[in-house]
Amino acid sequence: MTRKVGQRFHNPIGPPSTLSSYLKSEDRVTLATEDLRYLLSRSYNRESAVRFVGDKYQLSKHDKLILYRCVYSKEAAEHHRLKLVGIDNVRSRRLVVDGYNVLITVESMLQGKTLVFSDDHLVRDVSAVHGKHSITKTTEKALELIFNVLSEANLGEATFFLDAQVSRSGELASLIRRKLKETEIRGDAFTVKQADVSAWSSGEVVATSDSALISKVQAVFDLAGKIIRDSNVPLMTL
Repeated sequence: MTRKVGQRFHNPIGPPSTLSSYLKSEDRVTLATEDLRYLLSRSYNRESAVRFVGDKYQLSKHDKLILYRCVYSKEAAEHHRLKLVGIDNVRSRRLVVDGYNVLITVESMLQGKTLVFSDDHLVRDVSAVHGKHSITKTTEKALELIFNVLSEANLGEATFFLDAQVSRSGELASLIRRKLKETEIRGDAFTVKQADVSAWSSGEVVATSDSALISKVQAVFDLAGKIIRDSNVPLMTL
C-alpha cells in the first residue's frame, strides 16, 4: 500500500530550509533525488513524493520530470534491472516495440535533449509529448537508427504498437511497415487504443522504458538505450 507524503516522516537530510534557494540547480536535484529514493523505499506515492521534494528544493518542471521518470527505490530498480536483456537475447525471437516510447527517446538524442541514465539502468528522455507528434526528418533518421539495430539483432519478428490517439499515428505506422519491408524484417505496425496494454499482453520481449509496462512484462530490451550508448551520447546520471 502506498502512502501520500505528509508532514510526519523522517527526512534523511533534515527539514526544509530557505538555503535551498541558494543552491545550484544540480545540487538541488541531487538532494531531491536522495530524498525521493528515501520516500519511495518507504512506499510513499510517487506523484505526491515528487511534488513534495520538488517544491522543497524549488525544482523546475523539467527537473521534477527527471525525478518522476528516472528515480526509483532500490528494490524497484533491481526488479527492473533483472528483466533487462541484451541484443543476443532477442535474436530469432519476436520483439514487441512500444513505438512512441522508443521513437521519441531516439528523437530526443538527435535533438540534443536531456537523456538520463536512470536508477534501473534504462536510458530515458524527459520530453513531454501528450497526444501530438510530428513526422519530420528527425523521425526518419530515428527510424533509420532503430532499424539498424533491429537488422543487427536478426529478429524472428518485430511488432510495433502505436497509440492511436496520437496525431498522425496511422501515417507513422505506414512508414514503419515500409521500413520493415525495405529491411526484410518480418513484422507489422498497429495503431491501438493503448500501446502499453497491447505490448504487455503479447507475452514477448518488449522494447520500452515505460516503468508501468516494465513492471508487467517478463523481459525488456532497452532498444533506445542501445542506440544512444552506441552513439556515445553523454548521459545525465543521478
